[in-house]
Amino acid sequence: SSRRAALIKSALIMLWWQIVSLIPLVAGFMMFSSRFQELGDDRADSPAFLPFMTMIFISLCSSRLGLWGFDLAQTQLMQETVDVSEAGRINGSQQTLVEACYLFSFMMTIAFPDPRTFFIPAFLSFASIFVAALLFTMFRHRLQE
Repeated sequence: SSRRAALIKSALIMLWWQIVSLIPLVAGFMMFSSRFQELGDDRADSPAFLPFMTMIFISLCSSRLGLWGFDLAQTQLMQETVDVSEAGRINGSQQTLVEACYLFSFMMTIAFPDPRTFFIPAFLSFASIFVAALLFTMFRHRLQE
């Protein structure tokens, strides 16, 4: 139906919005990670750090719009397209996957507690969102065939 197609398109746009919003943040971590190590414990007070902090704030706020938009669209898709008899099983599986991803993020925090290595979990998070965007794009492409 055209409503389903519009929801899928909206979800896809919002997911890629999130990716595009996070690219400056990931690029900043890659470009400035050595600079952060040079600044040491004084980095939060350094004037050189202010532009990066501003970029983090703007990038994360913008990416949240994409996240929330995608979440709304995919939740609506689930409610409209999943058969009532299957909804519990599918929603349970989805929630299990979400909780496993949360657990993975906590494990990354434990594995990389040093702020100088924060770029590693940040990059892994970005990579997982990018893979999700690619998979959802392939899903939409298959539906159009």
